[in-house]
Amino acid sequence: MRISVGLLALLTSSAAMAGERSLPIAPGTYSNEEQVYFDKEANRSAPPSVFIQIMDGKISTIDAFGKPVSGNVRMAQLSPGLAGRINLRLPDGRNTELRKARPVSCWIAIRKDKPKADGSEDWFYQSGVMLHDQGGRAEVGGDDTGAQRVIIRLRNVTWDVGSTNKPVVTLYVHKPENPDHAEAYAWAAPDSARVGINLRWVQTGCSIDPPTAGAKASRR
Repeated sequence: MRISVGLLALLTSSAAMAGERSLPIAPGTYSNEEQVYFDKEANRSAPPSVFIQIMDGKISTIDAFGKPVSGNVRMAQLSPGLAGRINLRLPDGRNTELRKARPVSCWIAIRKDKPKADGSEDWFYQSGVMLHDQGGRAEVGGDDTGAQRVIIRLRNVTWDVGSTNKPVVTLYVHKPENPDHAEAYAWAAPDSARVGINLRWVQTGCSIDPPTAGAKASRR
């Protein structure tokens, strides 16, 4: 998942923006993945996906895996939103809502392609896999692990306006060759400390940092 040329143009085109100004925004990772998802579901014009990281008063653009990508978001483009959220003003005049992510640490076990010498199942295990709950992804396995590559993703889902569904935190399992299709998913209450899934060929469990004060889930 790399930043598109169109997104790069939106983020770097700031000729119409005001000059830089100080804005008290908590450090951390922010994403508009929830707005993008529900806009597409409702056939509304969705903004481009944006992931940013704020640290030491500086903003960097990242992808869903947390890797740096080309792009530039300026403080002048940001304004406070609801608790735990900020608004990013795009050059076309639209605002997109970025939600503050909670860090997530996971373990994952993937069944290896070949069994042990005695014929029993063999597993590749990795702990300390880091992602976040605003559409963050992590890829595990492949290479010399003896196990297929697997992507896990986490969303803190607050449903669209008008929905009667309750907020949930959702854990997805994807395969890299089809990253938009979930092989399976599991969900838990949004204030849950842990969520996990067992598909027999892959198992994973994630521990979620508690929400910051005043950042409880609310509908858009």
